[in-house]
Amino acid sequence: MKKIFCLCATIAFLWACGTPTEGQCTKDTDCKGDRVCKSGACVDTTNNNNNNNNNTGCKSDQECASGQTCSSGKCTTVTQKECNADGDCGAGKKCNSLGKCVTSTQRECNADGDCGAGKKCNSLGKCIAKTCSGDLDCDITSNEKCVSGACVV
Repeated sequence: MKKIFCLCATIAFLWACGTPTEGQCTKDTDCKGDRVCKSGACVDTTNNNNNNNNNTGCKSDQECASGQTCSSGKCTTVTQKECNADGDCGAGKKCNSLGKCVTSTQRECNADGDCGAGKKCNSLGKCIAKTCSGDLDCDITSNEKCVSGACVV
């Protein structure tokens, strides 16, 4: 009799616990098909809006599947970076946070005075190092001196 009771109790326990309901998870194997577990929820790895099923968009990378990032409210697959810094891009372009060279729409400067010491404003509105061949090429009022071809304070 004791064995039957233990068997019934075990079956009842396992039946009551079960597996997580679809959509809830603790690991990828709790999810069906190609879905993965992300922050306790099963998300579709092929959907560009992985954080939920009602297309309200993402707010952070954590809401997207592995290998994806949240950009403009949508989960997008991360590809190889085109750049790491503005210098990796061509003239008039900047490196954005996704590692893509994009056209720069905002000028850093309009005149040399808008830039810090030892820098000048180029025709694209970007502050660049001021080159010199002697101290007279530098701003004497700021106590700049020519050192190795650059004006420094």
